[in-house]
Amino acid sequence: MATPTTHLAPTSATSTAEPTCTTAVPGKYGQVPIIACNSNYNAIPAFIPAVVVTILFGVLTLIHVIEAFIFKKGYAWVLIMAAAWETIAFAFHTVGSHDQQNVAFATIWQILFLLSPLWVNAFVYMTFARMVHVYIPDRRVWIVKASQVSKLFVLADILSFIVQAAGGILVSPGVSASTQEIGMHIYEGGIGLQEVFILCFIGLMIAFHLRINKLNKERPLQPEEVTLNSANGEYRRETERPRGTPALLYALYAVLAFITMRIVFRLVEFLGGRDPDANPIPYHEYYFYSLDAFPMLAALLILAMVHPGHFITGPDSSLRDAKKEEKKVKKAEKKAMKEQKKADKEAKRLGAYGQVKYPITGVIAMAAQDEIESATPSMSPATSDADTITSSLPSLSPLAFKDENDPDNPKNWSLLRRLFITFIWIAGNLVASVSSSIFSSGAQAISEEFGVGPEVVTLGVSLFVVGYSVGPPFWSPISEQFGRRYPMLAGMALFTIFCIPVAVGKNLQTILVGRFLCGMTSVSAIALFGGGLVDIWHPEQRAIAMATVIGIVLGGPLLAPVMGNFITASHLGWRWTGWLSCIMGGSCTVLVFFGLPETYAPIILQKRRRLDPAFQNAPKETGKWRKFVRVYLVRPFVLLGTEPILVLMTLYQAFVYGILYIVFSSYPIIFREQRHWKLGLSSLPFLGMMVGVFIGSAMIVTRTVIAQQASRKKMAEDQSGIPPSPAPERRLPLMMAGSVLLPIGLFIFGWTSASDIPVVGMIIGSLFVGSGLLCIFVTAMTYILDVYAHVANSALGANTIVRSFFAAGFPLFASYMYHGLGVAWASSVLGFVSVAMIPIPIIFYKYGPRIRALSKNLMV
Repeated sequence: MATPTTHLAPTSATSTAEPTCTTAVPGKYGQVPIIACNSNYNAIPAFIPAVVVTILFGVLTLIHVIEAFIFKKGYAWVLIMAAAWETIAFAFHTVGSHDQQNVAFATIWQILFLLSPLWVNAFVYMTFARMVHVYIPDRRVWIVKASQVSKLFVLADILSFIVQAAGGILVSPGVSASTQEIGMHIYEGGIGLQEVFILCFIGLMIAFHLRINKLNKERPLQPEEVTLNSANGEYRRETERPRGTPALLYALYAVLAFITMRIVFRLVEFLGGRDPDANPIPYHEYYFYSLDAFPMLAALLILAMVHPGHFITGPDSSLRDAKKEEKKVKKAEKKAMKEQKKADKEAKRLGAYGQVKYPITGVIAMAAQDEIESATPSMSPATSDADTITSSLPSLSPLAFKDENDPDNPKNWSLLRRLFITFIWIAGNLVASVSSSIFSSGAQAISEEFGVGPEVVTLGVSLFVVGYSVGPPFWSPISEQFGRRYPMLAGMALFTIFCIPVAVGKNLQTILVGRFLCGMTSVSAIALFGGGLVDIWHPEQRAIAMATVIGIVLGGPLLAPVMGNFITASHLGWRWTGWLSCIMGGSCTVLVFFGLPETYAPIILQKRRRLDPAFQNAPKETGKWRKFVRVYLVRPFVLLGTEPILVLMTLYQAFVYGILYIVFSSYPIIFREQRHWKLGLSSLPFLGMMVGVFIGSAMIVTRTVIAQQASRKKMAEDQSGIPPSPAPERRLPLMMAGSVLLPIGLFIFGWTSASDIPVVGMIIGSLFVGSGLLCIFVTAMTYILDVYAHVANSALGANTIVRSFFAAGFPLFASYMYHGLGVAWASSVLGFVSVAMIPIPIIFYKYGPRIRALSKNLMV
């Protein structure tokens, strides 16, 4: 994989002569040795990583465009430019990997990627200037005014931009090596200058941070701010800090840290010389992706989760408007002084005749003061709609069910009806989960038909799961606005349509695009089922339904390769895996159309208002669509950036979900390459892990039934008739058990994988892995639902986005990991990571209530 720096012809590190090279005959995709004169890259560019990174930057670009629209921050175009340049750069890198002799592709990629971080720097500078303007009374840090901060550092950024651009032009492919050397030094000087400016800017940020802390400490304590802490009988101080300032500051610190990581990498990249044997850093793409592309992804992701528009609000948040107001103030002051002089002159003239000397002056001065005060903006940040992002969204209808026994309440529907609705959700999730991995069974046949490597075909699974991550931000808000039925129906119908190009596509590009769209539409079932189950089941009943549905979600991908391998090995061929998904999707669409009623309470109540004359005069909803979109599109990212419970539980779930998708790449290596099993038989071991998943599901159901019996017994003993309100942490002991079962299973699986050891050892290990995986996944999901019940779809949407990216990425490196490390050590690496995550449920079990009490976003 190529670094984004120019191609410099490799020579000995000690050589001082003009580097020499020879022109090579291009091979496949125009590939030549990196030491050839006609090589446009320092390393051979890989197609799959370029595609994945292009998609990631494209998704971040879309997110920043949406947030710019929601928060109405005009200067966010700067950040959009950064993300867009990265997306375009990697798009050219993707096509360049298949046309490596195209100098234009290599040059555009190189220039855009090298310069795009400057946009991020500019956005940080402009954001900080607005923070100073809003939160500091005199609107300055040291001697630098808020209005000068962005000007000063953006100009410095432009200077650095010009220097780096000059160097970037000189190091373009096709230029002589000596000129490239000079250009490289110029470019390094430009990024060194950029880092100097960043360090100066960080000094201003620290001064601002200290100033904010000092203002908070010195602020007088108001009587109403002293409250009695009922827990310990002591008084405590409650002060109002600037809303979100520390979180936003830390986000800016983190962004600059990632930019600095990239700058350091660029500065040291060629310090070891240009000999590939002595200095491999410039000549291997994984250094570039780890130390250059990843920091940019992380910086853009941080600014998406902690967007300034969420924290800097009100009329003072716009420097442009503030400058207009300052001009109005100066104009009013100038006019007042002019009128004052005129009044003084008139008073002096009248005084000579014994008239009153000062009345006119006083009236004009008061009028001028009124005009100045009306033109001066308020110094305190105003509250906007964004303040409600992490609060509980009001119901879409002001109505409510009559009482807890209201027959319109889905929780009071008959058990048979609720079971049938749950079955429909199970069917939808089965369609989505089976379709996600069934494509992998035809990898070898697809590779042979289209003449590509197996890793490219693996992209079909990864893109499907990337669609999983893109879909929830759209399906969740649509569900909250229109209910559960119609979004589910639309998702399944569109999925059925998009399966057709996968089944009949004549080129791989059509098939891969179809797979992405299938993932984006089928995820409607996965994204909405949590809210759908919350609608119809009480908490303890919900755990059983959740265990069943998630068992299907996790078991479906394990069942799919079994079906797919036998279909591919038969006369039907791999294309019938696509037709099978299409048939399943169509059947589920019919099932949803005829069998799934609306279960979302606000939509049911709105229908009641329209149909029942008794409610015709009820007040109508006054909320605006923009506010609704702001809450449900932005809130998942806000929760991910501010809630430790959601972050850690999501990361744990994402890891175990990634393990599930790793097996689709690792099992063929183990059972086909090492044990030489036939295509159909090599998929049967998937059933071992699937049985483990079902065992884990049975463990959860059993645990839930026992808990229900204990709850009823306690209610009978209290004779209150009121069921106790259990804490969410009651679910975590089963997750603790799963966190132990998972690494045990991975170690057993890995160290019994040798071909001379009976396969039963690996089957036993897969049972442990499946049951541990299910216990972790379901318990974490229900814990999240319990804690974030008031924002269930937003929390689950955030959760789905993260774990889908993990599931998309894991298969891409699984083949390299299992071939490079061997099955035993590759499985052990996953086991060691699993061991490191064991403390997560223990910490929340012990300190969960305390952590929830510290957050304003949780229902404690």
